[in-house]
Amino acid sequence: MTLPFRCSTQIASSSEVTGSGPSSDAMIEVIDPANERLFFSVAEAKEADMSRAVGAARKAFDEGPWPRLSHPQRAEYLRAIAAGLRERAEDLGQLWSRESGVLHAVARTSSAREAGAFEYYAGLADTFPFEERVKPTAGEFGLIVREPVGVVGAIIPWNAPWGSSLTRLPRPCWPGAL
Repeated sequence: MTLPFRCSTQIASSSEVTGSGPSSDAMIEVIDPANERLFFSVAEAKEADMSRAVGAARKAFDEGPWPRLSHPQRAEYLRAIAAGLRERAEDLGQLWSRESGVLHAVARTSSAREAGAFEYYAGLADTFPFEERVKPTAGEFGLIVREPVGVVGAIIPWNAPWGSSLTRLPRPCWPGAL
């Protein structure tokens, strides 16, 4: 389907993430609420698809570079995400509006606004105490270390998938993201 606007957002296919396609041919049709026509179709994720995605994410975490990057290096990725959100705010506003019916003005400004959240958490790389000495109740020395520990799965609501993703992604994950 050709979109009536420029869209440079690339979405990874399931085969790029897990090494294989969806576990079934079942599809979900997304209807544009403005004209009630098919906007796009996506594969319906089954339990097997989720298991493969989590396995691929775990492998990427265990074998990839992310956990070994410094906090400032990870912060640069968050800043790049923020820049991309601002750069693509109009496209993302069109997509979100056509996907779920949210007002276009709200959708367009949301991407730019949420870019600020990514920048905020990236800025914590310079000030947050990732290692903190504490006095334990027993013993002489304690150390709290905050570091990435693994994969996060999230269920995103149907009525605001893009906005919910932007709102929720950096917040619970940021200590691990940094």
